[in-house]
Amino acid sequence: MEKLAIRSGAEATLRLKFQALDLLRPVLLKYNAIPLEDVLYVFKSPSDALAASFAAKQTIALFNSQNRALKKDELNISGFGMHTGTIVFVEGTDIHWGDPVNTSSKLGQDIAQEGIVLISKIVKDG
Repeated sequence: MEKLAIRSGAEATLRLKFQALDLLRPVLLKYNAIPLEDVLYVFKSPSDALAASFAAKQTIALFNSQNRALKKDELNISGFGMHTGTIVFVEGTDIHWGDPVNTSSKLGQDIAQEGIVLISKIVKDG
Protein backbone atom coordinates (compact mmCIF):
# COMPACT_ATOMS: atom_id res chain seq x y z
CA MET A 1 0.00 0.00 0.00
CA GLU A 2 3.06 2.24 0.11
CA LYS A 3 2.89 2.82 -3.65
CA LEU A 4 -0.82 3.64 -3.39
CA ALA A 5 -0.10 6.13 -0.60
CA ILE A 6 2.51 7.87 -2.73
CA ARG A 7 0.30 7.85 -5.82
CA SER A 8 -3.12 8.60 -4.31
CA GLY A 9 -2.60 9.72 -0.72
CA ALA A 10 -3.50 8.55 2.74
CA GLU A 11 -7.27 8.65 2.26
CA ALA A 12 -7.19 6.23 -0.69
CA THR A 13 -4.81 3.97 1.21
CA LEU A 14 -7.02 3.85 4.29
CA ARG A 15 -10.11 3.27 2.15
CA LEU A 16 -8.46 0.22 0.52
CA LYS A 17 -7.20 -1.07 3.87
CA PHE A 18 -10.67 -0.96 5.43
CA GLN A 19 -12.18 -2.47 2.29
CA ALA A 20 -9.66 -5.32 2.57
CA LEU A 21 -10.46 -5.88 6.24
CA ASP A 22 -14.19 -5.98 5.46
CA LEU A 23 -13.53 -8.38 2.59
CA LEU A 24 -11.38 -10.81 4.59
CA ARG A 25 -13.13 -10.79 7.97
CA PRO A 26 -16.05 -13.06 6.93
CA VAL A 27 -13.69 -15.41 5.10
CA LEU A 28 -11.57 -15.85 8.22
CA LEU A 29 -14.58 -16.17 10.52
CA LYS A 30 -15.86 -19.01 8.33
CA TYR A 31 -12.82 -20.96 9.55
CA ASN A 32 -13.44 -20.23 13.25
CA ALA A 33 -11.09 -17.26 13.49
CA ILE A 34 -11.07 -15.24 16.67
CA PRO A 35 -10.17 -11.61 15.91
CA LEU A 36 -7.76 -9.95 18.33
CA GLU A 37 -6.78 -6.99 16.14
CA ASP A 38 -7.64 -5.90 12.63
CA VAL A 39 -4.84 -8.06 11.19
CA LEU A 40 -4.37 -10.56 14.04
CA TYR A 41 -6.57 -13.62 14.34
CA VAL A 42 -6.14 -16.76 16.42
CA PHE A 43 -7.49 -20.19 15.64
CA LYS A 44 -8.08 -23.23 17.81
CA SER A 45 -6.67 -25.43 15.08
CA PRO A 46 -3.66 -24.94 12.79
CA SER A 47 -5.63 -26.67 10.03
CA ASP A 48 -8.36 -24.00 10.35
CA ALA A 49 -5.71 -21.29 10.18
CA LEU A 50 -4.14 -22.81 7.07
CA ALA A 51 -7.50 -23.28 5.35
CA ALA A 52 -8.45 -19.69 6.24
CA SER A 53 -5.23 -18.31 4.79
CA PHE A 54 -5.75 -20.15 1.49
CA ALA A 55 -9.38 -19.00 1.33
CA ALA A 56 -8.23 -15.43 2.01
CA LYS A 57 -5.64 -15.70 -0.78
CA GLN A 58 -8.38 -16.85 -3.18
CA THR A 59 -10.64 -14.00 -2.09
CA ILE A 60 -7.85 -11.47 -2.63
CA ALA A 61 -7.08 -12.93 -6.08
CA LEU A 62 -10.74 -12.62 -7.12
CA PHE A 63 -10.95 -9.07 -5.72
CA ASN A 64 -7.79 -8.07 -7.60
CA SER A 65 -9.00 -9.66 -10.82
CA GLN A 66 -12.25 -7.71 -10.65
CA ASN A 67 -10.47 -4.47 -9.73
CA ARG A 68 -7.90 -4.94 -12.49
CA ALA A 69 -10.72 -5.23 -15.04
CA LEU A 70 -12.23 -2.00 -13.68
CA LYS A 71 -8.82 -0.28 -13.51
CA LYS A 72 -9.17 0.12 -9.74
CA ASP A 73 -6.51 -0.28 -7.06
CA GLU A 74 -5.53 -3.83 -6.21
CA LEU A 75 -4.93 -5.27 -2.77
CA ASN A 76 -1.40 -6.44 -2.06
CA ILE A 77 -0.61 -8.04 1.26
CA SER A 78 2.78 -9.21 2.44
CA GLY A 79 1.51 -12.62 3.53
CA PHE A 80 0.24 -14.83 6.30
CA GLY A 81 2.26 -16.06 9.27
CA MET A 82 1.36 -18.97 11.53
CA HIS A 83 2.83 -20.16 14.81
CA THR A 84 1.36 -21.98 17.76
CA GLY A 85 1.69 -21.79 21.52
CA THR A 86 0.36 -19.99 24.55
CA ILE A 87 -0.49 -16.30 24.58
CA VAL A 88 -1.55 -13.89 27.28
CA PHE A 89 -4.98 -12.68 26.26
CA VAL A 90 -7.39 -10.41 28.12
CA GLU A 91 -10.75 -10.55 26.33
CA GLY A 92 -12.20 -7.18 25.39
CA THR A 93 -8.80 -5.47 25.47
CA ASP A 94 -5.80 -5.17 23.20
CA ILE A 95 -3.72 -7.16 25.68
CA HIS A 96 -2.42 -10.23 23.89
CA TRP A 97 1.20 -11.11 23.58
CA GLY A 98 3.53 -14.03 23.54
CA ASP A 99 5.71 -16.00 21.17
CA PRO A 100 2.84 -16.98 18.81
CA VAL A 101 1.89 -13.32 18.31
CA ASN A 102 5.49 -12.20 17.78
CA THR A 103 6.50 -15.08 15.51
CA SER A 104 3.35 -14.96 13.39
CA SER A 105 3.76 -11.23 12.96
CA LYS A 106 7.39 -11.58 11.90
CA LEU A 107 6.52 -14.35 9.42
CA GLY A 108 3.46 -12.70 7.88
CA GLN A 109 4.34 -9.02 7.98
CA ASP A 110 8.12 -8.80 8.02
CA ILE A 111 9.33 -11.80 6.00
CA ALA A 112 6.48 -12.88 3.71
CA GLN A 113 6.11 -11.29 0.30
CA GLU A 114 3.47 -11.47 -2.41
CA GLY A 115 0.83 -13.11 -0.20
CA ILE A 116 2.82 -16.22 0.69
CA VAL A 117 1.80 -18.36 3.67
CA LEU A 118 4.69 -18.96 6.09
CA ILE A 119 4.38 -21.43 8.96
CA SER A 120 6.78 -22.17 11.76
CA LYS A 121 8.39 -25.60 12.17
CA ILE A 122 6.22 -26.37 15.19
CA VAL A 123 3.07 -25.81 13.10
CA LYS A 124 4.48 -27.91 10.27
CA ASP A 125 5.43 -30.76 12.59
CA GLY A 126 2.16 -30.57 14.57
